[in-house]
Amino acid sequence: MASSRGERQIGKDLTEIAGNHISRYKWAIAMLQKYLPEGGKVLDAACGCAYGSQMMAQAGYNVIGFDISEEAELYSRNFQHPKLRFKLANIFDALADQYDAVVTMETIEHIQEDQEWINALYQVTPLIIATVPNQDVVPFDPIRNKYHVKHYTKPEFEGLLSSWKLSDWHTQDGKREDHTMRPGFNSHTLGVVARR
Repeated sequence: MASSRGERQIGKDLTEIAGNHISRYKWAIAMLQKYLPEGGKVLDAACGCAYGSQMMAQAGYNVIGFDISEEAELYSRNFQHPKLRFKLANIFDALADQYDAVVTMETIEHIQEDQEWINALYQVTPLIIATVPNQDVVPFDPIRNKYHVKHYTKPEFEGLLSSWKLSDWHTQDGKREDHTMRPGFNSHTLGVVARR
C-alpha cells in the first residue's frame, strides 16, 4: 500500500510506492536509455526514499540520490544497490559535482529559487529529465498544495528551461488507472527532456 509523508513516498519496497510515481521513473529511465549510455552518472534530485534511484541503478546507471529528509534516508536503506549512493543533503549541495544527467521528478515546484537552481544545473550536467504539475490542469492552490511554491504552464516551464534544448514532451493523467507517461503536454503532469 502506497504511503507518503506530506508528498514524499515512503515504503519498504515498490509495492508500497504509488503507481504514478513509479511510472514517472520508468519514463525517466526510458529517456536516460535514449540519451545516455549505461554507466552514466545520474543525480536523482530530491530522491525521497530512493525507490526511483534504485530503479535507475538497476537499469545500469551510477546514481547519487540527494534528499534533505532524515526519514527518507532511513527508508532508503530498503532500496540499496551497488550502483546507488544516498546523500542526506539539500539539492543545492549537489551542485558541487558534475553529472551526465539530472533526474528531477516532481521537485522543481517545491523550490523557491527554481530559476537559480535550473541555471546552476546548466554548469553541472548536459541533460535534465524533469516533471512538474501542469498549472493548466492542476491549478496551484496554496492550501491544497501546501508543500508547493507554484505549478507550471507549458510556456512557464519552457521559460524556466529557456537555455536548454527541449524535447520528448510527455504527460501523465492522474485520473487514469494506468499512469504511463504518454507523449503530449495536456494532462496533470508535464515531463520534458532538456539538453545543453
